Amino acid sequence: MSYIVVNQISDFELHFRTIFLVQSLIKEPETHRLAFTLALHALQLPRGPAATKFLEVKLYHLEAELVNLLRRLEIGAYELQLIRDRARIFVMNASIFASSPHARVLPISLAHYLLDALSYSHNITSSYQGRRSSSGITTRSSAQRRPSDEELAVKVALEALGMKLMVSEADNPMLCESTRRQRGELAITMLMRYKDCTEKLAVVLDQLLDPTMHHMYKDHQSNAAYYLEQDAVHVKLYGGQRPQYPYHGQRSDWLKECLDNESGSLNRLLIAEAANSTNFLSAIIL
Repeated sequence: MSYIVVNQISDFELHFRTIFLVQSLIKEPETHRLAFTLALHALQLPRGPAATKFLEVKLYHLEAELVNLLRRLEIGAYELQLIRDRARIFVMNASIFASSPHARVLPISLAHYLLDALSYSHNITSSYQGRRSSSGITTRSSAQRRPSDEELAVKVALEALGMKLMVSEADNPMLCESTRRQRGELAITMLMRYKDCTEKLAVVLDQLLDPTMHHMYKDHQSNAAYYLEQDAVHVKLYGGQRPQYPYHGQRSDWLKECLDNESGSLNRLLIAEAANSTNFLSAIIL
């Protein structure tokens, strides 16, 4: 049913109606939670390339406006858990997204917001001081981030950086340009935020400098070899292999939950996502 509804309404109209609803809902504190849920589900809905260059540019700006509205909303315990669930689904769906033969717009804006909203080190100081972080996000005292949220945030961003846009630039120049801009902004955010962490710099540069496109070193599979060779543990365990995140094969609680198919967490999250998307679309159409 939700698939039929998506195809009955254009991407432009969907984003336009969502922004109107969110702008109306954020005026009252009682409806902030609904506004947050609507905006987040709008960002996660997949879409294909726009029919024209003009429409692609309009959609790019509408998506940016939707992200700005999300950043204005305070994050409480409910919102933080919703962000965690969305981030886990993002990680679990990354391989499916990459192997899909259909042309889809990359969810880089969503990944960038998830990175900023979940990052423990980025938000912990500002939340203690009761002010907005540099990304414009405010967190209520009831929402407590965990160090494992940082790992989940980085994993989401790395998956987004590694995604390939399966369209022709000759046919979709505006989409390719907007994707490059979004990827560049996400990459700069990560490089600046983790400039003092060699491990994270290595995995970020490994995704940016894709060795399948251009191989720089004969004796190393990764183009981030300069940083990897400074880590004695990586050299001993993995040699010239490309790095994986979490680093050194460590598994966090969130990663175990994502990889453990027997636990049923994957199915529960996907079912919840489908139900929420259906509710979101129903609200938009009404």
